[in-house]
This record gives sequence, structure tokens and C-alpha cells, in this order.
Amino acid sequence: MNKERLKHIWQTPIYLPYIHNDLTDEMVKNAEQKIGHKLPEEYLNLLKAQNGGYIRYELEDKEHSKIYGIGDHYPSVTINQLEEDTEAEPSFEIKGLTPFDDGEHTYLCFDYRKNGAEPTIAYIDVECDEEETIANNFKEYLSLLTPATRHKFVIQTEIGIEKTIKELGDILQIKFEEKADDYFLYGYPMYYAQYSQKYNIFIHPN
Repeated sequence: MNKERLKHIWQTPIYLPYIHNDLTDEMVKNAEQKIGHKLPEEYLNLLKAQNGGYIRYELEDKEHSKIYGIGDHYPSVTINQLEEDTEAEPSFEIKGLTPFDDGEHTYLCFDYRKNGAEPTIAYIDVECDEEETIANNFKEYLSLLTPATRHKFVIQTEIGIEKTIKELGDILQIKFEEKADDYFLYGYPMYYAQYSQKYNIFIHPN
């Protein structure tokens, strides 16, 4: 996967609390020592484009919205949320599982339990006590990602969201307002307007 494609995976604008400093060889070395395994090359190439954060893509029928970077604060692949989940007592072995995303009660993990050299990708649901191998490696996992556009209309433009909502508002003769609270939920602004008595329109980047 080329560098531009890797960069495109990440949401913009960047949700700054979830991003780490630019990746260095020393950071990778320290992370692998802490994890006890080598991290996949494709994963590290992704972090060279941006060291963690929310992504534009999703997995079908799975809870997945971000990819951990490498750093000292959450979310980081060096901070094993699954091991720290005091309520997680699944029937399967969790040693060897290294999460790179977490949801309400789910984890997307590098699975080193059978192969310490190249992990498979496992989807773990601790509430339902379920585990599923979804890909043989990280490269295959990347091929499963699809744009998170279900139930949405997509406008492809380079002019920016502020100019987009102004032009769309002029065309539809409506005025968009910013939902300020959503910035703190998603890391980017969302705008809405009432189109008719029945419909509201919501617009956001990504």
C-alpha cells in the first residue's frame, strides 16, 4: 500500500489527543521490547504516515474506529487495555493478545498466541466471551477495511467543510449551524440544518 493510501486512512482534521509524536526507530524498539514481539511492517508503515488516531474506514459488522499509535499515553499499542480490563475474564487465553483498538467491550488485537513472529488479527468480545480470527496478518486486515460511508451521502471536494456548507446552504436556501459538542466526541466539527419539517441534514468531514 503506497504512502498516499496509508495517509488517506486517517481522519482529518486529526484528533490531537489520540496522536503521538512522529515515529522513530527507538520508539519502535522500546515498544517491541515491552510487547515482547515484533510489530508488523505494514502497521509500522501506517504509523509513519500518522502515529495513531481515528480512521476513515470500518470493518463490516465490527466495532472499529481507530488504530493505536506508539507512545506514552492512551491509546497506545504499548498500553494493553485488555489486560487492564478488570472485568474481562474470558474463557480463552488473553496472554499474547495485543490490542490496537478497543470499543465498549471489544478489542481488535495482534494475536501472537500461535505465531510469535507474525500475528494474525483477532476480534475479541469480552462481554459475549467470543473470539474470532478475521485476518491472517495485518496486510490482509487492511484489505478488509471499507470507507465508513454506510447510510451517508459523500461529497468529494478539496475546498474545505466551511466553504462546502456555505455553498450547499446557498443552493438549498438553508443555514447550517455548528454542533460544538460533537467536536469533543469525534475530533472534528459537525454542522446541521433543518431542510424541511421532516428532515435534518448533518454534515461532517471524513
